[in-house]
Amino acid sequence: MNPTSPSHQLFADYVAGTISADDLQRLEVALTESEALRQEFIGYLNIDAALADVAALSPAELAELEAIEATCDLSPVPVSSWRGQIVALLGAIAALLLVSVTLHQSDSESQPVAQLVETIDARLMTSGNEVWRRDDLTAGAYRLNRGFLHLRFRGGVMVYVEAPARFDAVSDSRLILHSGRLSASVPPEGIGFTVETPEAEVVDFGTEFSVDVGEDASEVHVFDGLVRVSPRGDRTNQPTSIDLRTQQAVRIEKSQSKPLDIEVAHERFVRDFQEPPVPYPSLVLKQNPLAYYRMPIREHGLICFHSDSYHGDVLTEEMDRARPPHAKGLIGGALRVQAESIGRGGYVEVGPSFMMGQLSVVAFVYAEGSGSTRTMLTNLSGNEGNYRLALDENGILNATVWTADGDMVSCRGTQSLALKTWQQVILTADGEELRLFLDGQEIASTDCPLLKIVEQPPIWFGTSPSGEELWDGRLDEVALFDRSLSAEEIRKLYRRAFPK
Repeated sequence: MNPTSPSHQLFADYVAGTISADDLQRLEVALTESEALRQEFIGYLNIDAALADVAALSPAELAELEAIEATCDLSPVPVSSWRGQIVALLGAIAALLLVSVTLHQSDSESQPVAQLVETIDARLMTSGNEVWRRDDLTAGAYRLNRGFLHLRFRGGVMVYVEAPARFDAVSDSRLILHSGRLSASVPPEGIGFTVETPEAEVVDFGTEFSVDVGEDASEVHVFDGLVRVSPRGDRTNQPTSIDLRTQQAVRIEKSQSKPLDIEVAHERFVRDFQEPPVPYPSLVLKQNPLAYYRMPIREHGLICFHSDSYHGDVLTEEMDRARPPHAKGLIGGALRVQAESIGRGGYVEVGPSFMMGQLSVVAFVYAEGSGSTRTMLTNLSGNEGNYRLALDENGILNATVWTADGDMVSCRGTQSLALKTWQQVILTADGEELRLFLDGQEIASTDCPLLKIVEQPPIWFGTSPSGEELWDGRLDEVALFDRSLSAEEIRKLYRRAFPK
């Protein structure tokens, strides 16, 4: 590419922040369509970032660099192509920056590279093992020991980081993720945002993507748009770089230089902290529940969206380097119990009263494991309460209620609950039958009289009252009714939650 070409002028306008809306759209389309242009654009961004670092040096630092340059062999390499000029210039700048980085390490007045938009129960530590308390990030190394971070980088790039994670904020357009998970939403103004991992470099071209760095591999998942993935195992071999588009994902292992195609993991990554406006909650509220727990990602409390009277607590253990008690849900966030999390369930000290001898319990569950008795939801404790939803030791769904006659009545499904998929679980009791529904279909029933009248019983989510029989997975969209939902109402709820 000629340095005076129209595309080069678009690059310059983009970096300077003077690009028009029409030209920005032209650039985005051109980058999406041309692999060669994407390579040129990445090179241009690297040069701009390096020159910006050099330009920021003080006169004293420049004098020291000039002295070092005099002792270095930085003679130009005869090249005829634009790409060759990039390589030569980057090599010279890199030699200078080896010293400039050291000089700037002692600069206590570093400029912010990202803003902290929101934190959820976060404990962010610096490389010096100090708690970071500012509302922005300067260049440096960080550890997120607990909770979530929402960061804003240049161009409106939004990044969500989930603990435990270790990362370096390098610049306003580059981040190194050493371990952990992050998700990024990159508008056209943020094209070129880069995430480095031990196994690869990921350059974005206007998209939404997530990165997961484990002990021996990195994964890149693209939910919308386009990213360029360059494995580190063979960085000089450009053909190993690949472009990932919408609904594509790869795994890059340390022992392999070629990325492996994998399925996109929609359920793994938190990509927003908000509950999206979707039709399902409005349908639930139209049925007039006593309580409705949407399980949003929040720092404090278990929020009841239908009433301020039935809020509760998220139960956790004091553990660093474990995942938060919230995760991606069927809709928005979910309550995460176990599953390598500090989450130990939820507790409502004063729950809604069941005064009619009938009830319905609606919940969406995501099971990570089975093999032991696990409680989904219950208000049964000692001689109090009147319902329990759980899995037995074989992973079979069970519903148990306490009747007005003083008897315990149960019904049981016939198959193990599926793992790693969202399913709707509902129990109903109408004074004649106890019914159990899975994904909108009745799977078990038994005769059952009216239930025991219960006033303001405590509720446990994902745990028994004793703190045992912990759920292993997630719970979302829990609704409690003091009547029995009809089969048609249940089918409508299921269809609204899982539209085809």
